[in-house]
Amino acid sequence: MGEIVPAEIARAIAAQRKIVTSACVICGTTVVGLKTRRYCSNTCKQRSYYAKHVEEQRERMRRRTREKRPGEAADPEVSAETGSVDAKLPT
Repeated sequence: MGEIVPAEIARAIAAQRKIVTSACVICGTTVVGLKTRRYCSNTCKQRSYYAKHVEEQRERMRRRTREKRPGEAADPEVSAETGSVDAKLPT
């Protein structure tokens, strides 16, 4: 009986993978790869991530900007009636 070689097993598993042709979900370019591949390049993958998380990133930048401003509270309250910002003063 033959000896089991790990390289042979790996080749057999790789041969069972199915290569498919699909379109990139961002730019529509034809993508050839495994079934799970969704993007044609790393650029499209990053654009997709940015589009999904744009509001979180903007809010994070707003918080950082507020924290860097001297003399202002990190979380000011905005008055709905006047539209002015009322900073909480430490007591």
